[in-house]
Amino acid sequence: MYKLAIAAMAATTLADTPANCMVEEIYGIWDFHIGSETDKVNCENWSIDDTEHIQTINLRAPNVAEVLSPENQENGHWTMIYNEGFEVNVGTHSFFAFVWYSGTDFRCTDTMPGYLSFWAGKERRCFMGIKRNQLKTFGFKKENKNSCRITWRVHLK
Repeated sequence: MYKLAIAAMAATTLADTPANCMVEEIYGIWDFHIGSETDKVNCENWSIDDTEHIQTINLRAPNVAEVLSPENQENGHWTMIYNEGFEVNVGTHSFFAFVWYSGTDFRCTDTMPGYLSFWAGKERRCFMGIKRNQLKTFGFKKENKNSCRITWRVHLK
């Protein structure tokens, strides 16, 4: 039993992402680049080049998801998933994605390919989110007790 518990904790640790995004870093206007309807259950290899349309959503405090475009869409709510991603529910749609990461680097202004689904479960799409109007952002993960790596990214939108 003891060995099983240790194995479960190790598996959980290995599944963690390096992201450490605070809710204040997520607040703002996001463009969700949405692909065409798919039967895929894995969006891992989906590319932003496959965008069919863009939905713009303002994620505000405390948990308001305000749809800016297309116009006349139903607003909703959103929540952080720990400090590694977020879920947005607007109208009949649910978006889920982790923030972008690669190795030990991460950006709180972009997402990995994520999942868009209708609440009724009849439609699935892949999407990626890009936060607007970023001057500079950074992410870091401590490499060891004496160093850390910092990644800078500048958006010119």
